[in-house]
Amino acid sequence: MNKDKLLGSLLVFLMFLSSSYLGADKSEMQNVNPPSILLDSVGAEICNSLDKGLASFQIGLSIEKMASRDELFKFYKNRECHPAWSDENGVNVQAISLIYAINHSNEDGLNRDDPVYNLKNILAGMEIIKSNSSAKRNPVVWAQLDILLTDAYFMLGKHFYYGLLPRETVIKKWFIPKKKPINLGLRLENALREKNIQASLEQLSPSHPAYKALKKLMIEYRKIESEIGLKEINSSTPSSDEAVKLKSEVEEKISTIRLNMERWRWMPDENDSFYVLVNIPDFSLSAIKDDKTVLRMKAVVGKEKRHTPILNANMKYIVVNPYWNVPTTILREDIFPKVRKDIRYLKKEKIRIFKQNDSANKREISPYSINWKKANADSFSYRLRQDSGVKNALGRLKFIFPNSSDIYIHDTPSKYLFDKEVRTFSSGCIRIQEPVEFAQYLLKNDNNVWGDKDITALINNGSNKYIFLSKPVKVRIHYWTVWVDDDGVANFRDDVYGYDRDLAKILGW
Repeated sequence: MNKDKLLGSLLVFLMFLSSSYLGADKSEMQNVNPPSILLDSVGAEICNSLDKGLASFQIGLSIEKMASRDELFKFYKNRECHPAWSDENGVNVQAISLIYAINHSNEDGLNRDDPVYNLKNILAGMEIIKSNSSAKRNPVVWAQLDILLTDAYFMLGKHFYYGLLPRETVIKKWFIPKKKPINLGLRLENALREKNIQASLEQLSPSHPAYKALKKLMIEYRKIESEIGLKEINSSTPSSDEAVKLKSEVEEKISTIRLNMERWRWMPDENDSFYVLVNIPDFSLSAIKDDKTVLRMKAVVGKEKRHTPILNANMKYIVVNPYWNVPTTILREDIFPKVRKDIRYLKKEKIRIFKQNDSANKREISPYSINWKKANADSFSYRLRQDSGVKNALGRLKFIFPNSSDIYIHDTPSKYLFDKEVRTFSSGCIRIQEPVEFAQYLLKNDNNVWGDKDITALINNGSNKYIFLSKPVKVRIHYWTVWVDDDGVANFRDDVYGYDRDLAKILGW
């Protein structure tokens, strides 16, 4: 059923409720309080429920527990327990808008039948009011229905804005700031006053074009899923292996879209007109300008035991012919074993040794003066630094965006890795295939003095140089296993770090 037909049906139901609420028979009206008095009674029952701590209460044939108690207390206290979803004409239009929003929450990857949205019990309460003459005059029933609707708004609003789960329960290496908290009670009050319940909820969803594109994709796949289901119902013959396979593939893609929409809800809204995106499952780096991809290249990301973290940071400068100061983890797991096997490894790789406190690198330490067998990376009093040049692990260019994980983008001498389909080979940092092209684009976009010059001349010079950007560039290192590209084509990728799998398991999907 399309949106107009559904709303039409709901409005017809609303009119029925309104006329039932007022009562059409004169003799029947003698036993019904005037609407204004009944509304006061409903308010009193709402206060009564709040005073009782919103204990489980009976509505229809089910027991319903509130999911957003604190918000409910504040909301009704601020409006002196006045009903939010009914007036002298009965159930108001805003209640119908909320039911519509719940019913269509599947389009945002949520589950409209999730018990916390109270849909089953809301409809049960409305059915009681519709069919039971005593119930439609009972303020307790109206009070319970009002609380259920308010609770549903709060829960749906929370899920649209914050997501179903706290992100830290799924991904440990997530270093993107949380969203600013919102006041859902105030938002609901404004929505009721301005009569825009549905819009107030839709505005809580991520505003990024990528999320909106996923929502359209979700609707498309839901339609396909529905068509497959109808064919199964109308068919008298068992489904073929091909049909079963198609159904499974559609369900799997819907699940992937839902999981990515959930991760989008964890993201703060950012409106950078230009930024750099590293998509871990796609092993790619892209430059995005005005929501369009203007540059794209292959990337190598962290291996299974050394995940590239998810973060947002500001790129501030580029290092030409960088040195490489060996991190502790690599020292422990990679360098020490090689040195213990052959101490000449350091000279071969042009790695020098300095005291930790020798920041100016004035005195080089002989590798033969260190007891490598007893060396401990965590208490090692020396610093290993690889000279710049063709052997340097960072290649000829390094792109710095200061962050707590000490992650950066860089060139690499191991160009052959870009021929691999799965490129999880680094210790967390991002290696890119075309660093010169990337640097040149950044500098030109920055109106930097080096923007119109060939940076390869500076590289070939061999000297270590820092080029600062006049305006920081946002770098987003994210994890998307599905997205819609500039041509409107849906792209699905493997779940290389298992984040989809872990999230689906927690959510029971």
